[in-house]
Amino acid sequence: MQLLFILGNHPDLSLAEIKAVLQNEPLFHTQEFAVFETEENPEALQNQLGGTIKIATLLGEVTITSDSDMAEDLLAHCQEHMNREGKIIFGVSMHGQQTSLKPMRVG
Repeated sequence: MQLLFILGNHPDLSLAEIKAVLQNEPLFHTQEFAVFETEENPEALQNQLGGTIKIATLLGEVTITSDSDMAEDLLAHCQEHMNREGKIIFGVSMHGQQTSLKPMRVG
């Protein structure tokens, strides 16, 4: 699986720590985040890594060109991942480029 690591205040040190623990090179990285291929447990890694702010499982990537694109993609993804009770548990974080997106009601 691919894990996305949000790097801490010292991104070079954070990245070096992740590489040492996973004994792996990132698939991609910036000064803000890194993506690694690993089968390690994200919760266990979060407890182990001092320089990582957040770890997320990367489910996919989207290119957002408008507010409505984001809403449609988010709604489609949520509908695909409902639990047995028909509930959707999710969080949204935006890292990197600032956007002008405004809060909106979906569905």
